[in-house]
Amino acid sequence: MQTITLKKPFQSPETNTLISSVEVREARVGDLLAIAKMKNATQEEKSFELVRRCLLNLSPAEYAGLSIPDFIEISNKVNEGAVNFQQASSGEGS
Repeated sequence: MQTITLKKPFQSPETNTLISSVEVREARVGDLLAIAKMKNATQEEKSFELVRRCLLNLSPAEYAGLSIPDFIEISNKVNEGAVNFQQASSGEGS
């Protein structure tokens, strides 16, 4: 698990507190298996879902408030353990 300090902190729409960091864990095999079952999802939707599964301290409403630069940084951390997942999954069903 890793704490990431946000480049662009934001107010929680639920608690009105400032969110300045998030807790993230690396993706696990179970996450990848669940994502692989999303047959009709686009690659972008799969990426969003994988990041959502690995964020430990944000609600769905708070997740939607992340800035794009912060999302990209978090996504990179989540995917560190799954470097080849996107390449391998894009060939499924061909």
